[in-house]
Amino acid sequence: MDRRKLAEVAGHSGGVSRSQLTSGEAVSEALKSGAVIFTIDPVLIGVVSKDDKIMKSIAEQTGGESFDGVGREEIPKVFASIQELINGM
Repeated sequence: MDRRKLAEVAGHSGGVSRSQLTSGEAVSEALKSGAVIFTIDPVLIGVVSKDDKIMKSIAEQTGGESFDGVGREEIPKVFASIQELINGM
């Protein structure tokens, strides 16, 4: 059986942006399509957001992983880790 791999990488910039879908609807759509979501939460000094918990929850519910507190210099390592996780699926 050929399994299609699909992954979405979502980031959080600390700004306000809203989807037309709720987080529950986004998870439902991802699960229906077989997508796995990975999230990256960058280090933003002085910024704390409830969106961080939402992003982590979406990643976990879809079988992905959330990377928190990622600094600019760590981004290549995070993307390499995501690639390894995808390759292992």
